[in-house]
Amino acid sequence: MDFGERNVMRSFRMVAVASVMLVSCQGDKGGAPTATPEKSVSISTVMRENIVPGSEVLWNAVGETYEGDKPVRIAPSTPEQWKTLEDAVRTMKQGLAHLEKGKLVVAAPGEKIQGDGVADAPQAAQIQARIDADSAAFKADSKAMMAILDQFDAAVGARNVDQIMDLGGKLDEVCEACHRKYWYPDQKVIP
Repeated sequence: MDFGERNVMRSFRMVAVASVMLVSCQGDKGGAPTATPEKSVSISTVMRENIVPGSEVLWNAVGETYEGDKPVRIAPSTPEQWKTLEDAVRTMKQGLAHLEKGKLVVAAPGEKIQGDGVADAPQAAQIQARIDADSAAFKADSKAMMAILDQFDAAVGARNVDQIMDLGGKLDEVCEACHRKYWYPDQKVIP
């Protein structure tokens, strides 16, 4: 994959993350959410506090840029940078685990998501109806993301920058497939 293709992929991932944020509510990041069978953590909260920040770290950890006319590879090189990747993977896994513990709820009662009341923006009730119609498929998508994160764990542990780059694309595909099903299924794909 050449530099131009990587920039296109990175731009595409940024658009995907921005789309996710349309359904994420605003607020502070008070740590990992907690869920019990009696108390569900909203998907919006997990996206905002776990998935979006973690995926940003993973997607931005490796790549190429240019300084003048010289290509420069971006990759973690210090123990602190590798720990940041480990933490990102762990945070994302924690969020996914919380979704397994309780009822799948897009937004908690009273919780606003971005786009609430905005014409043509996905509304929490619409997204909830899509998930409720096939919650098993939603959980399967969550497990697919967990499988990618397991691979990230191995790649980070092995300090395998090339594999981390490849897994970034796979993570993007898993994210985008879920978003197309539940968040914006009516959106036309631009060729």
